Amino acid sequence: MPQNSQYVQSVARALRILMAFADGHSEVSVGDLSQQLGLPKSTVSRLLQTLEQMHFVMRDQRTGFYRLGPAIFTLAARGLTPEHIRVVARPHLHALAEQFGETVNLSLHDGDAVVNTEQVIGTQRMIVRVGWIGRRMPLHAASSGKAVLAFLPSRQVEAYLSKPLERYTAQTLTDAVHLRRELAIIRQRHYAIAMNELE
Repeated sequence: MPQNSQYVQSVARALRILMAFADGHSEVSVGDLSQQLGLPKSTVSRLLQTLEQMHFVMRDQRTGFYRLGPAIFTLAARGLTPEHIRVVARPHLHALAEQFGETVNLSLHDGDAVVNTEQVIGTQRMIVRVGWIGRRMPLHAASSGKAVLAFLPSRQVEAYLSKPLERYTAQTLTDAVHLRRELAIIRQRHYAIAMNELE
């Protein structure tokens, strides 16, 4: 590690923790990080708590393991234009469409909505596709919107839920209490479902 007047050890250690997730581990424990980085558990724990407060990591309350938080993806997105994201995502969208036969959409967060940015048509003809590139959908009534909303910083989630939620169908969740419960479930299972909630 470089040692000079500009070197801040705590910053370097925090960045090393974040880089540990690049080794293919989606979730890690304090003990694993301590062993991997050669740092005391107490030091790793303090750094993780700080990173968690800043939303760079998230702690699973059930297992105690940590995973990357939404701030990482927000930061990464600032360096990518929608066109770059579409190019990077396209092979993965094609792979999903081929594997499941369903139409696959890439949706990006934009204020109180998500916008379909790329689409690959599936081979399954029994289900009519209703999305299109450029379509805006509310965060609380679309599966991609709820998936994004679930992993936004709590401050942004509460700001969104504090406003009246528009009802699009009889199934639309417009009650903030019920929506909070569903967002908690989405965070646990890592996917979202919308059943007749938008149309």
